[in-house]
Amino acid sequence: MNTAVPNQNNLLYEQMTVNENEITATDFYASGYFINPLSENIEEINIGK
Repeated sequence: MNTAVPNQNNLLYEQMTVNENEITATDFYASGYFINPLSENIEEINIGK
């Protein structure tokens, strides 16, 4: 996770949702992570305010 968000420590996920084509996870700072379950890569990050 630190390679995707290098300025933050390892953050705990608050919620994870698993669909067929995507894993969605949020952390305690309301940042959203969209993970491809086949490649295990973070496809998109939405930073909450």
